[in-house]
Amino acid sequence: MNDFTETEIHALHEALDDEYHAWSTYDQVIADFGEVPPFSNIREAEARHIEALCTLFARYGLPVPENPWQGKVARYA
Repeated sequence: MNDFTETEIHALHEALDDEYHAWSTYDQVIADFGEVPPFSNIREAEARHIEALCTLFARYGLPVPENPWQGKVARYA
């Protein structure tokens, strides 16, 4: 179990959601334009941020929410 307050748990969820959104945005950019820097580098950084947050969720016994942003971000012409 954890000793987090509801506010702290909410902050972790917001942080993970923000990283999921960023990762999904850069993933869509890459889908639309190809695997090109700096977008591929930024997507990798976002993945590391997600991994770090998921480690915190696991360490404190919190369920890790799924990424709600995949396939729901803007496409680029």
